[in-house]
Amino acid sequence: GGDRFLLLYASQTGQAEAIARRIQGMSLGHNLKPDLRCVSSFDDSFKDLQTETCIVVIVSTTDDGLVPEKARRFLRSLRKAPDLFLSGLRYAILGLGDTNYSNFCNGSRILEARFEALGAERFYETGCADDAVGLELVVEPWIEGLWQALRDCLGSVMAVTGKSQHIEPPLGAPAVEGLTKCCLPSSVELTLPQLKEPTVMVEFTKEPPVEHAWQGGSSLPFQDSDVVEATLISARMLTSSDAVRETWELTFQLPSEAKIDFKPGDSFGFLCPNRNSDVQELMAQIGCTGGTCSISLSPGKPSKGFEHLPKNLCDLKWVLKTCCDLRGVPKKVFLRVLADHASDEKDRRRLLELSSREGAKDYANFVLESRTSLFSILTAFPSCKPSVAVLLEHLPRLMPRYYSVCNWEPAQGQGSHNFKIIYKMCPFSTPKGTKEQGLCTGWLTSLAEDVTNSKSLVKEMENLRLAQSEQRKCVVPVYLRRNVSFRFPESLDIPIIMIGPGSGVAPFLSYLQWRREAMRAPRQKRHDGETWLFTGCRHRRLDFLYEAELELLVRDGTLSNLVVAFSRDPEFKETKEDPRTTVMSEHSCDLQGTKKCAVESGFFKSRTSKIGY
Repeated sequence: GGDRFLLLYASQTGQAEAIARRIQGMSLGHNLKPDLRCVSSFDDSFKDLQTETCIVVIVSTTDDGLVPEKARRFLRSLRKAPDLFLSGLRYAILGLGDTNYSNFCNGSRILEARFEALGAERFYETGCADDAVGLELVVEPWIEGLWQALRDCLGSVMAVTGKSQHIEPPLGAPAVEGLTKCCLPSSVELTLPQLKEPTVMVEFTKEPPVEHAWQGGSSLPFQDSDVVEATLISARMLTSSDAVRETWELTFQLPSEAKIDFKPGDSFGFLCPNRNSDVQELMAQIGCTGGTCSISLSPGKPSKGFEHLPKNLCDLKWVLKTCCDLRGVPKKVFLRVLADHASDEKDRRRLLELSSREGAKDYANFVLESRTSLFSILTAFPSCKPSVAVLLEHLPRLMPRYYSVCNWEPAQGQGSHNFKIIYKMCPFSTPKGTKEQGLCTGWLTSLAEDVTNSKSLVKEMENLRLAQSEQRKCVVPVYLRRNVSFRFPESLDIPIIMIGPGSGVAPFLSYLQWRREAMRAPRQKRHDGETWLFTGCRHRRLDFLYEAELELLVRDGTLSNLVVAFSRDPEFKETKEDPRTTVMSEHSCDLQGTKKCAVESGFFKSRTSKIGY
């Protein structure tokens, strides 16, 4: 009938199914009849799916950025389906993800790409809910707008389709002072998050702490090697001192015993600690002096989500420094718990409001969009003094930061092996209006400055014969990240198009260096595929990364075509040093945003000029 629609879910941990069942229950109040099914219920023929006209899909994303396991046969069948197989279908997708992991909400994007390729038409904008800040911030408004869209779709009204977008709370967050002002009358009954029984228990002792591996030696996300100490041996700034944002290149030496073999497209996870000042500030805010503590979990409680906490005697400062994300935005359930630890009734009421469904708008404005951290919460509500156990229960795990390798060199046997990374400094505004560096980029830059200053000092004191052992040695814990999808072809015959503006050029440099060596090796057949690289920056003189290296790769034939965009260069002039290099102006190409039209413009301008059109 005209009130029926297919409601599908693809769930990994049960969240997508729970949301789908909630939509099923709410549909009755809107006089709609959902047919709830798991995507795994479809057979390979897809005959029943082909007869559908309107479907709603709730899909989660695994840690690897893939669709859930139960959806993989469904996806394989979609990939085998003929063109226009779903041409009569209209769909809406709600994706669930976590920005603590790479490929946020990629599961929904994968499904949507297949639906569009098979001729299906989207009737409602795609939602991407982030579990790092609370799924409900996107799920609630998405469901609220779904009903009218469904009625329009089922009533054969032409739906307005726009680009898939990440639905976010309103922009333009007010000043953080509004954080403490109650917005609802005290008579309003609040709908609060459901609390679970506490899991983490902490006891302090006078015994000395035991040394621990990073995060208790627990498995790290996408870990593909042991954690090793890499030595920072050189650092250089790639951009001009006048550039808007600094970009650094760091060279690390792996220990010879590490036996880590990385390939083009690989990346390393950097285990970056919290700042000592942040740890000290947090401990002062909760009135804790620190010391040795024993962390345990309540009997019978699941340990999932707490693997990063060491279970033996440990120093509390060390735990806060290496195990917990102190800078993240607190979830609503955390604010709900903090309310129970506020002695002032006004503080308690406001924290309850911010954690409630009725206070969702204020949470979005004053917490989420302002990126209000736990530090700011405890400063704004001084009567709130949570225990250490509460912090360890609700502070998320401190995650590694990943950086692509931007070089490649032949294996060096059992000797040491070097790798390079590049990163851009991106300061952000705090709720106080000050500028701060990112946790890992700020840490790496301080190490880089130590190395460059140390080398300058050595150079100045050569006459004094400053011993090498007296130089400060900068080491960082790293591991090779498991590469699940970003692999370059090993055959030189395969043509490849690479798009990497700014520091995004890093993995392509690694590949092109490998390709140069491979092309020099003797081969029976020689038919090299074309290689195109699209890159760009703001100003050629200020922040064009690896200009000389890229031009050399063009001249020696490793790189067939180089297309460069300068988005804000008033002195832009097309250059003709090499016909295989095309320079695009800001009017014809804006690679800073990696816009589809910009890539098409650059590619076709270069391609047509080459073949004579």
